[in-house]
Amino acid sequence: MEPNILPIYKGHFVDARLKQFHLFKVRELPSIIPFDSPKGKRWLAEIREKGLSTETVPVNSLEGQKRLEEFKKLNVHGS
Repeated sequence: MEPNILPIYKGHFVDARLKQFHLFKVRELPSIIPFDSPKGKRWLAEIREKGLSTETVPVNSLEGQKRLEEFKKLNVHGS
């Protein structure tokens, strides 16, 4: 089974399973935004309006490689 990668929106990972946006930057407090918060609802609406996906994709796919490059630019834990 190949690994998957989460989508990224406004610098945050979109985790549909946990129903939250999250970001863990080096030397900063984590940013966690629940989908049901005002900001989370607004971001989800923006994602839908733009036709973006909230689903994971395989890392080895074209979309997965694009997300991986975006992930590397974030300076987050694990990159």
